[in-house]
This record gives sequence, C-alpha cells and structure tokens, in this order.
Amino acid sequence: MAFAPLMKPPIDMDPLQWIYQCVETTKSLQIDSSTRANLLVDLWVMSGLTHERESLIHLLSEEIMQDSSVYQYIIEKGERNNTVESILELLSIRFQIDTIEAIKSDIESIDSLQRLKQLFRAAAQVQNLDAFMHILQNGAESV
Repeated sequence: MAFAPLMKPPIDMDPLQWIYQCVETTKSLQIDSSTRANLLVDLWVMSGLTHERESLIHLLSEEIMQDSSVYQYIIEKGERNNTVESILELLSIRFQIDTIEAIKSDIESIDSLQRLKQLFRAAAQVQNLDAFMHILQNGAESV
C-alpha cells in the first residue's frame, strides 16, 4: 500500500485524488491500528516524493501519527539530533570553543535522549568546560 501513490493513477483520476483513495483504502483495512498507522505514515512519506507536503499534511491525523512506530522513530531521531546540536552550540557560546570536534564525537555517540537532555542542562549550568567534560566522561547525572 505504501507504494501505491507512486503508481500511475487511473486515467479518470487526478493524482491527488488517487492518494486520497489510497489513504481511505488503507484506513479501511482489517488490520491492527498500529500496523494501519505505520502504513499510513509510509504512504504519506512516499506521497511526498511526487507531491508537495503542504497538500498532504491533512491526510494524517495526529492520532494516526502518534500510533505509528515509524513516525515516533523519526520524531525521536530528530529530537536527539536537535539536542546534540543544542549542546554543542551552547558549549561553544558559553566557553568560546572554536573547535569542538573532540567533544562532538563523544556527544554524538550517545543514543539516550534522556542522557542528552541531562547533558544539555549540565552545559547550561557548569562553571567551566572541564566540569562539563567530567560529567560527560563519568556519566554524572547532575551538576
């Protein structure tokens, strides 16, 4: 189903109408809600290859997106990447670090979003870069 929007629509159907029909067909499938949500998000992603996202944004309700493990994975990865960038930016501003490559690889290797959020708070509160490095290397939870 996810690839259906990439197929040529029936002769008498507008391409956007075809996508709407694919969405409605997917919604009517007799499958569990999580699988349906994943299929709908996949369909939305594939539709974006041939259509403007703005014309497709209303195809999925927030409820459907939140039921989708695919969507949650994308959101979590985005939040993780944003948190990594925020930590690095905050450190470079607070401590006038010109090159943060050594710290960057250590921070980017952390998978836990919770740990990254702790490091962000630490970056905002520590007195100096050495204190931050201690927290980073020793896994300390607080400043």
